[in-house]
Amino acid sequence: MFENKELIKPRDTALHFPHKNRFVDVVPYDDTLVSVQHVDYINASYILDRKFIAAQDPMPEQGDDFWQLIWECDVRVIIRLSPDLPNQSVAIYVKEAGEGRWIMGHDELEVTVTTQNIVGTLLKKTIEVSKGETQRTIHFYHMTGWTNHALPTPKDLLNLIMVGRSSRQMLGPESPVLVHGSAGSGRTGTLIAAWHMIDQESRGGLSNIVKVVEAMREDRVSLIQSEEQYVLAYLTVEECKRTQAWLDSEDIYDNA
Repeated sequence: MFENKELIKPRDTALHFPHKNRFVDVVPYDDTLVSVQHVDYINASYILDRKFIAAQDPMPEQGDDFWQLIWECDVRVIIRLSPDLPNQSVAIYVKEAGEGRWIMGHDELEVTVTTQNIVGTLLKKTIEVSKGETQRTIHFYHMTGWTNHALPTPKDLLNLIMVGRSSRQMLGPESPVLVHGSAGSGRTGTLIAAWHMIDQESRGGLSNIVKVVEAMREDRVSLIQSEEQYVLAYLTVEECKRTQAWLDSEDIYDNA
């Protein structure tokens, strides 16, 4: 089941911009592609009825495009799952706290990082962004230690999901959560699957990882790429059920 079975669906737009895809085999389907004004193409897909946006890490020249997506899609929670690697440059679209205000996006958004905290390998930044009289708060989470050779524990992934859920509920419960990693597939799919199943369980329903992964892959290829990731998503949900983590909405950063 964890092996990706690619659907035969049109991907014409993505294939017109090969230089903007990090990997030739992970490109969005036309019907779930996230379209953004003033941007010809960005490798990002709506997942599970627009509850999430799965994206590849923005390329160095795509910082403004990425912010345009964040603003137009009303994203309030951003989760980055890839580490910083010297051989794979990523747009620095979020600066450090204390660096002041800067302008991003094609609509000239004013962006400021107001707070910054780190617990273990999880970094959180609070971002204030405005356009004219409209101002929004965004929470940005970066799990810095998830490499190809070092999976997070189910407890660590659960902590990230729970603080992300809390942020979404507080800042914009109807807004899509933007999740990105290197290709926006393996790690990204693992987190989205676990998060969605935890939501199902918290509402008294039953989660089925096979059906969830099948539904996700109708929206984007390669969401969950290995048996280890598949098992991690399952064990994260089991850890949540065991501890009933959804009953405790306390943000781990409050105790940092």
